[in-house]
Amino acid sequence: MDREIRLEQLQQLLEYCTAKGVFTIGERICINQERGRLMDDDKEVIEFEYSKQLQNKINFTLSKINK
Repeated sequence: MDREIRLEQLQQLLEYCTAKGVFTIGERICINQERGRLMDDDKEVIEFEYSKQLQNKINFTLSKINK
């Protein structure tokens, strides 16, 4: 996935969470860790892995945001 698109998605997730309180503090930390990794231009972009439960929650929330 394109770095800029993923950064935008993660930003949308965090903004949505601020408004709706969807993610826990720990989940927000994980999302921010992925953002930090993507923002580091010196490093190769590698797939960030979440637990299956959190990945499902992220996917569900992104689908709600995109509707």
